[in-house]
Amino acid sequence: MKTWVIGHSIVHWAADYARSQNCGHNLNIHPKVRFYWLAQRGMHWQSLMPMLRSAAATNGPPRVLIIHAGENDLVEQKGIALVLAARADLKSLHALYPSMTIGWSNLLPRLHWRGASNPSHLNYTVSKINRAMCNTMHQIGGFSIPYPTITSDGVDLFRGDGVHLTPLGNDFWLHDLRQALGDRIDCGV
Repeated sequence: MKTWVIGHSIVHWAADYARSQNCGHNLNIHPKVRFYWLAQRGMHWQSLMPMLRSAAATNGPPRVLIIHAGENDLVEQKGIALVLAARADLKSLHALYPSMTIGWSNLLPRLHWRGASNPSHLNYTVSKINRAMCNTMHQIGGFSIPYPTITSDGVDLFRGDGVHLTPLGNDFWLHDLRQALGDRIDCGV
């Protein structure tokens, strides 16, 4: 089962970390699951669809698509604008590839938001976006991946930049991803 995990630097560093651990880049989920990690560091939401179209044109669409993107947009635009763009794009993807299951990887809080004067407000916005996108995922037959242990209080989960995850943070992120995908595979996606 071809599974793509696409997104910005959180995906890049999680893939790098997974490859260095015993779980490997396929996360030891199931031998039939083939992971492809598609990451563009610093990616903004508007880059997602062109990246997906290009990869699908070359390799065909995946059976499962996990998207982790959006945090890098929040200093420059309001949360509702991101929700509207994400909803439109995910509904479009669902219509284009109806047999593909889409997973929304919840946006993560940060200790530091580059260029923001009020990080706690943006972390609150992240939680509102995640709730809205969870509802959207249910509407299109997809799923959401929460990361309950990754909070803005978890100083040991973030690198010094307050944005990227430490090895412990990556452990939690990958555990929750693995759990969500394992649940889907057990149910036959």
